[in-house]
Amino acid sequence: MARDTMQYDHTAYADTTHSERADCAVRAVSVAACLSYDEVYALFASVGRRAGKPTQISITEQVITQLFPGVHYCPTWGITLTSFLPEHNLGHYVVHVPNHLIAVCDGVVYDWRLRRYRRIHGYWRVC
Repeated sequence: MARDTMQYDHTAYADTTHSERADCAVRAVSVAACLSYDEVYALFASVGRRAGKPTQISITEQVITQLFPGVHYCPTWGITLTSFLPEHNLGHYVVHVPNHLIAVCDGVVYDWRLRRYRRIHGYWRVC
């Protein structure tokens, strides 16, 4: 998939009722799991996420495991978002990029702004 044909959607991140900083994990899981922000936010809080603070990957792993038993983190080495998308264009994913989490649903990137991430650290396929 060429860079200029990457599909991108920021609508899930444009919600102004939730203006907390450092909530990318909550938003990415919410979008990928097709659940409300409030429901996912409460689940993250129940496993130790602190409001306004970056979320540790281990906390995100706990939330995803509770929502989708049997789903595991798939580490990647040297894969870019551009190369990830053609092979993962069906299904819903929470993707771990440097210092951030995004959702990819059926080949569409969901994030608050379009960025060309150099490398993907790993991902969870949630459905």
